[in-house]
Amino acid sequence: MAGSRPAKPSGVGLGRSSPALVDMAGLEETLGFVLRLAQVAAFNDLIASLRPFELRPTDMSVLLVIRANPGLKQHALGEALHIQRPNLVLIIDQLQARDLVRREAVATDRRSHALRLTPAGEALIAAASEAHDRHVAKVTAAVGERCLPEVLEALRRVAALSPGPALVKAVSGEGNG
Repeated sequence: MAGSRPAKPSGVGLGRSSPALVDMAGLEETLGFVLRLAQVAAFNDLIASLRPFELRPTDMSVLLVIRANPGLKQHALGEALHIQRPNLVLIIDQLQARDLVRREAVATDRRSHALRLTPAGEALIAAASEAHDRHVAKVTAAVGERCLPEVLEALRRVAALSPGPALVKAVSGEGNG
């Protein structure tokens, strides 16, 4: 048949092999597909790293950002991490039920809540940060330390394609001050 390619094993060029021959229709050479596979692999490793602490990747991100920004308003946290309000409310409720985070009323805006880690939250994030750092080192090693700045910059450009200025600012480093 004109224009058809020979079937390739599933995952060719992705470090995997499969006994079945599957024509990937060129997906294995597209950034989006390979990026998704890399994201799944990185998240699976992160999930395993955080499991002893009963934290999910989103929980870890929330706790890290609250630790770095004590008193951050809940809506600003949601914007920075691109978490929809109802989802963030549930995440904060769960972290609060575990006595890891506390909500404080904001004197100037009764509808807002400022977020802070509790002493238990500080202790847990300190312990979990070691596992998180090992995960980051593993992923960094897979990318290559010398390549990391260029890879991050390329991914920031891809992330900038997403609508929503909060993600662009958070990823590009703008507006962090």
